[in-house]
Formats: sequence, C-alpha cells, structure tokens
Amino acid sequence: MSSFSRQRILQGMDSVLSLIKEEEKRQKDTIMLIPSENYTSAAVREAAGSVLSHKYSEGYPKRRYYQGNRIIDEIEVIAQERAKRLHFLLLLAPQARN
Repeated sequence: MSSFSRQRILQGMDSVLSLIKEEEKRQKDTIMLIPSENYTSAAVREAAGSVLSHKYSEGYPKRRYYQGNRIIDEIEVIAQERAKRLHFLLLLAPQARN
C-alpha cells in the first residue's frame, strides 16, 4: 500500500474516531428518552468490539444451528447465571428497586 493511500485511510479513521468521540460526549451530556436506545457499560462496549461480534450464534447454548460456538455457549451460560443471580438478589431486596 502506498504511503498516500495509507495516509488517506488514517485520515478517514481519524474523522470516524472523532465522530465516535462526539457521539460519546452527546450521550453523556444528554438524556435520551428513546426506548430502543440502550446505553451499555464500558465493559459491554469492549466485549462488543471484540472477536465475539464476528460470530453468528442462533439458537441456545449447546443447541446451535452452526458449528464453532463452544466458547460462545460458555459465555452465554455465564451471562445467564449472572442474570439469574441478579434477579434473585433483586427479589430478596425489594427496596433496591426504588
């Protein structure tokens, strides 16, 4: 790749990264009341930006329609267990919901 095209690519990335930072600031400074817009934690954003986003894993753990989902299944089971634990804790402490 020539240095000219590499430079153009980097400039294009800079503008996209700048826009991402601008959107991040907008989300921090604004209360949005659109139900379909869910803001995630930094940990979720980091995971979503990982190789996990390359996988298509339709179905349920250990009952997928496509091969190569063993690790995805393990991650989903962990997420299910954590959600169950959180739900149980919220049931035990109703005042935490207020």
